[in-house]
Amino acid sequence: MNQDLRHLARDAAPAGPEDGFRRLHALGLVGLRRAACIAETLPATACTRCEAACPHGCIALGEDAPLLDPAACSGCGLCAAACPTGALAVDGVALPATVPAQGLVLSCERSRAAIDAPLHRVACLGGITVSDWLRLALAAGDAPIRLVDDGACAACGNARAHEAPWRAPLEIARRALSEAGMQAEHLPAAVSPDALPNGNRRDAAVGDLPIESRRRFFAGLSRSLAAAVTPTATGETLPTDVPVARRRRGSIAAQRGEETRLLLEHIARRAGQPHPRSALLPALTASAACRAHGACARACPTGALHLETESDDGHARLQFDAWLCVDCGACARICPSQALAHEGHAWRPFAGAPAVLATIEQSECVRCGALFAAHDEEALCERCRKTENLARAGFALFSRRHGETPAAPEGP
Repeated sequence: MNQDLRHLARDAAPAGPEDGFRRLHALGLVGLRRAACIAETLPATACTRCEAACPHGCIALGEDAPLLDPAACSGCGLCAAACPTGALAVDGVALPATVPAQGLVLSCERSRAAIDAPLHRVACLGGITVSDWLRLALAAGDAPIRLVDDGACAACGNARAHEAPWRAPLEIARRALSEAGMQAEHLPAAVSPDALPNGNRRDAAVGDLPIESRRRFFAGLSRSLAAAVTPTATGETLPTDVPVARRRRGSIAAQRGEETRLLLEHIARRAGQPHPRSALLPALTASAACRAHGACARACPTGALHLETESDDGHARLQFDAWLCVDCGACARICPSQALAHEGHAWRPFAGAPAVLATIEQSECVRCGALFAAHDEEALCERCRKTENLARAGFALFSRRHGETPAAPEGP
């Protein structure tokens, strides 16, 4: 990496009033929302997805902030596409806010293909995320959305192992839309230039469709769908009963996953299904060793885990929202009982609500009166047990140093 590394946070311009992203003075291509960056806010989670996704090695995770080599950055947007919380923004990958009735063709700005159709070029097709594809499919209705690759993507410097960077996100989006009930002929598709009407010159007007950044769209998705009826390209109106996104105080918003859920639910209802059949989701299980410490919920950076301790039946419940999970594994690593087992993303039955991983009966601590998950007829809560153990250890240390045998602290 070039020695001229820039701290995305330190050397960035102040956050703008529109999107809240801080941008580099020198280049202006990359923006960072520090509060949403897991690597900076919670270094223990060891999130390195932006670094791993960069095909040019120009991003590195420093001790206190992400670092960027602006001279090596191509502006492809693969780092922002890989970020699970939407903390990164890269100029040049914004998508149209609307889809014309005749459909839309997406192309790399380096492509020389001449297309006689509504065309929108982006810096790199690999910067289009699964959520972007879902949003375009929702806006398009029955209008076709096509990605055109003239064969240069696999040989581009942004590709790895000769694999076009757009292929995996598009295939996931097609599978997700199919599971939500969209017909095969309406799915976004990749085509060669020969399959499209020819005629436009390379210097024809590009980007003349209204542009809206994906983050601004996602930030207002719940509000816009719930507050207004939005027409699609086919003139169909969308229902207004879209559930609002859940947010938990003190956690980083896993915006991309949650908005994906909203989009898929909406697309499924439009297709006449109550919900999608399956979705690409992680899994988390809790064994009988779970003691409802709550350490996992406190360690989760996005609020995917929540310990509910106030219930009418006196039970504690550990809940897991797969859409908020970013696969960091912090919960399993920190669990003192080693009760959690985490599995990565796979196609699983659709989850429209958080799952209950463990239900544990609570008892009242005989010392402080707090409710806690009792095991083996325990009488003290975890805090009181720690206090008692600390007191016993202190008395034992005093005894060894002074050769005395003081009275041990009384139990409960």
